[in-house]
Amino acid sequence: MASFQAEMRYLQEQGLDVSNLHASAAEIAAVQAEQAQMAQMAQEQLAQARAAHVQQGQQAQMAQMAQAQMVMEAQMAAPQAQTVEATGEAEGT
Repeated sequence: MASFQAEMRYLQEQGLDVSNLHASAAEIAAVQAEQAQMAQMAQEQLAQARAAHVQQGQQAQMAQMAQAQMVMEAQMAAPQAQTVEATGEAEGT
């Protein structure tokens, strides 16, 4: 910024009107500040999206583990059910 001000002084010393350049510099600074704010918001949204994605992955993994547990329990219960049926049939005869 110091070099910009030095250039403005030099141009003024040469007799040029630099009032529009000062306005342009202020507009540029305002746009840059707005862009920085938008970039910050985008980064926050990205962080939230990543966190949601991780949470969904964890929930999916937990659901798969629960399903696997239910399958294992069903497989373990199946032979017992067959034994009960066989025993019941044997007792019924």
